[in-house]
Amino acid sequence: MLNFLIAAITVGSSIKAGKARKEDAYANAEQMEIERTLNKSEALERSNFMAAEYSDSVSANEAFFAFSGRDVSDMSVKAFLDRQREVYASDQTTLSQQSNIKNAAMSTQISATRSAGRSALVAGYLGAVTEAASGLYQASRNKTDTPTRNKNISYSGKRASY
Repeated sequence: MLNFLIAAITVGSSIKAGKARKEDAYANAEQMEIERTLNKSEALERSNFMAAEYSDSVSANEAFFAFSGRDVSDMSVKAFLDRQREVYASDQTTLSQQSNIKNAAMSTQISATRSAGRSALVAGYLGAVTEAASGLYQASRNKTDTPTRNKNISYSGKRASY
């Protein structure tokens, strides 16, 4: 009976542990999703900052060239501004690619974390089933190992000598 009680407690503990590990994994995944959202916002903020900085730079350069008496249609001025636009476009592309790579990696990590949580829950249930089977086996074994009285021997109230 004691083995059965211990097995029952272990079964419950195994299931609770599996559920707790799943809940922890899902909570971690939720936190990672928040981080991924923050990373997207941060990348957008950097992109907007770069756009504003580029716009300010173009305005300042055009004003400088105008002040120095050079027309914006001048070939060297135009080449300078074109190069500046190429650098800006390249920086924006790089920022976007880095953000996409980081977000994809985080998505993979989120998925893996949730999968680990589901696996922990399944492992908890499998552990519970194994423990229950072991407890039942021990209980049946203990039942068959107990001595039984011989039905052919009658009891007369006196102690029998063997």
